[in-house]
Amino acid sequence: FFCEKDQREGGKTKLRARPFQFLDLGVLTYIGDNRALAQLPGGLKSSGQIAFALWRSVYLAKQMSLRNRLLIFGDWVRTRLFG
Repeated sequence: FFCEKDQREGGKTKLRARPFQFLDLGVLTYIGDNRALAQLPGGLKSSGQIAFALWRSVYLAKQMSLRNRLLIFGDWVRTRLFG
């Protein structure tokens, strides 16, 4: 993935690293009180409840297992209901 084969005239194959390329995925920041800030690629910016919903959806999507997703979602629901 990170190396390319470089064929030489002598019949030997040499590996060389590809140049680094940065992939901007944007920035999501939770600022408290059910609010967040979002700066997405392409210059799109958002704040408030919409950014908070986006932050929560990305947070759940990045969890490694369904169990963790369900536990976190359940915790959010309990916090919303009972404080």
